[in-house]
Amino acid sequence: MVRYIQVVFDGSLNYLGKWVFPVGIVTLIVLAVAALLAYLLYRTNREALTALTGETRRALKMFLIWVFVTAVILLQVNLLKAVRQGVIQRIEQATAARYTALGDSGAGETIQYVPSVSYNDTATRTQRLIIPKYTLNFINASGLENPDALNSVPGWSPDELTYDTRPIVDVQDQLEKDQNAIVINRKITINRFLPLKLKSSDISLRLNFKDRGNKALRQYYEALFSGNYSFTNTFSDKKMVHFSFPLPHSSTLSNFRFKVDGRECPVQDVTRGYEWNGEVEPGKTVPVEVQYSHSGSKSWTYRLSSRREAISDFKLTVESNNPHIKFQRGSLSTDVRSRALGGATLTWNLSNIVTSQDISLYFSSVSKSEVITRLFIFAPVALLGLVVVLIGWAYVKKRSLTPLQVILISCAYSGGFALTAYLLTGLPLFAALIVSFAVSLVLMLLVAGSFRDFAMLTPLLLWSVIPVAFNFVGSTGLLLCLAGFIMLAAFAVNIEGVAMLNKAEPDASITKPMQERDGGEGAGQEPAADPEG
Repeated sequence: MVRYIQVVFDGSLNYLGKWVFPVGIVTLIVLAVAALLAYLLYRTNREALTALTGETRRALKMFLIWVFVTAVILLQVNLLKAVRQGVIQRIEQATAARYTALGDSGAGETIQYVPSVSYNDTATRTQRLIIPKYTLNFINASGLENPDALNSVPGWSPDELTYDTRPIVDVQDQLEKDQNAIVINRKITINRFLPLKLKSSDISLRLNFKDRGNKALRQYYEALFSGNYSFTNTFSDKKMVHFSFPLPHSSTLSNFRFKVDGRECPVQDVTRGYEWNGEVEPGKTVPVEVQYSHSGSKSWTYRLSSRREAISDFKLTVESNNPHIKFQRGSLSTDVRSRALGGATLTWNLSNIVTSQDISLYFSSVSKSEVITRLFIFAPVALLGLVVVLIGWAYVKKRSLTPLQVILISCAYSGGFALTAYLLTGLPLFAALIVSFAVSLVLMLLVAGSFRDFAMLTPLLLWSVIPVAFNFVGSTGLLLCLAGFIMLAAFAVNIEGVAMLNKAEPDASITKPMQERDGGEGAGQEPAADPEG
């Protein structure tokens, strides 16, 4: 940041150097014209020249003082630009750094797939293959090297894969020979898993949003997922059931809990998620409890479309401390939605539907680097606005505001932004703004002398609160407009009060002639004698 400040000073000196010569020429011309006019006036009216010289000297002095004040304020504006560039460069360096002093959650978008339930099905069938004698002769004559030799031999084609699980096939052949043909009696036993419908799904998701240590990155959330599922063996015989619960691959998962039928299941390799195999009695309903914690950002999706089956009883409740939750396009809308100042609660209740849509939540957030950039872009505007408002407020309040006070107050306000830039390395944005502009407000009040009569407290306090509005993303513009209306209302109230006060005071130009008239009528007359005297 020091390098940027040096660049600003060098640029300011170069800028002044470019204007020194033309300003000097214009000044010499103005002085020459003023000297000629003074000489002509000296020859005609010396007293008028003396009075005009005194007034001109005082006006020129005030003009030069306020020119100096304007130059100092413009220099502060350029310095605030340098501070902004330094802060942005520091954030970009922190983003591009390969190493960090703080841990990174590594959170990304989270996609949770629907669990699957399947049961083992065993099917047995027999085949009778007859190979005639002429086919055997053809095979013997052609040999096995001929690719067309075995095409005429009948065979067995396995069934297609089901849920990426190849069926287990057991083949037993019994060979019978005679003079005319070969008979193959084949017994085929197929074991495979077929889909079983979930009876109910009751899911709870809690999202706790937090700021990252790296201010260039967006917020992330810590999620606690709890799912209660159940399935039923609807067959008349005992079935081997397989339950699979896929886990998201977005970030680190922790606090595993996996219970089936009330018994804790050991978690081993979770590459394919939680898995359980067991025999289920006919008509029995098996409850499954799944829970884990993880971190994520930007979005969370429950992928209902991964299973094309009827949803019989589904409930999802999402609780978040972020009230600004949006839905991605194509997402299922919520049935119940309640929003409070500190968060939101969303609920889905689905029954007897088949859908190709997912439940996709999007969490809009702005990285702290964007907020800080907007804050320092607004800083020069806030500084110029403070100077204008102070001069107008002093005029309304009939308070004397010297150029030195204007310079010192503007320096204290600019110092609040500079202190914020340095405190951001160790404090959150809100805390850095509060500390910086509290110090700035105390200094401005000391310079303005408002600790005695609080005449300048209103604009200084309001302008110290304005930077804090940038911490409330999404409401910054509204808060700035509200601050502007409050300042206008304060001006209107004080102007109206001054007008009423002036109206209540008697006009000297009216009362004085009345007093003279009353005195004139009584002139030369003796006062009446007191009858009791």
